Amino acid sequence: MDKVLKVEASGIGKIKPNQIEINIVISRKSEIYEDAINLINQDLDRMLQALNEIGIERKQTKTTSLRVSNDYENYEENGVWKNKHVGYITTHQLKVKIDYNLDLLGDFMYKFSGLGINPEIDFDFTVKDKSEAIDTAIDNAIESAKVKAEKIAKSTGVKLGEIVAINYVGSNFAETNGTFYSADLMRGALNAKSSPDILVDEIVVTETVEISWSIE
Repeated sequence: MDKVLKVEASGIGKIKPNQIEINIVISRKSEIYEDAINLINQDLDRMLQALNEIGIERKQTKTTSLRVSNDYENYEENGVWKNKHVGYITTHQLKVKIDYNLDLLGDFMYKFSGLGINPEIDFDFTVKDKSEAIDTAIDNAIESAKVKAEKIAKSTGVKLGEIVAINYVGSNFAETNGTFYSADLMRGALNAKSSPDILVDEIVVTETVEISWSIE
């Protein structure tokens, strides 16, 4: 049986964010189904108009979910809790992608604070293309595996031979998580054109490989 030394190692690659993904949730309630739909459509039109005014085109905004659900109200009757149907709730979730531009993000926050549609917003800092960071991470993983193998071989008194197998174990892409804004926080920005100071870290890509060497 051939003697083999198998080593698993990880490497990282770092890249600065160059894109902001903004996730928006708007909701509307109404006793009438059609009204719940019409109200959310009106909010969407106002939102798209506001985005256009600060230079964000309609094609940058995509719907990720649209849901209409029943709305119930709880009440007590003769000591027993019951619920009754009081209308409908329409919830529209959207994603807006913009280039990494904190001034534009500030304009976005300020614009939304005055729309009166009470959205919930969070945003993530990401990259358009992570291939360069992935390549760096793989190179570092391979180099790390080689260093480990050489160290093990030296410490155990064996000699490394040729590579007999290489397995790609997996990848991990750690985006920089964003900040969540509720409707109340949005209204707090209404009287001041400002946004929170944001210190964004680099995005880290981790690649893991497993390499086997023959040993003598």
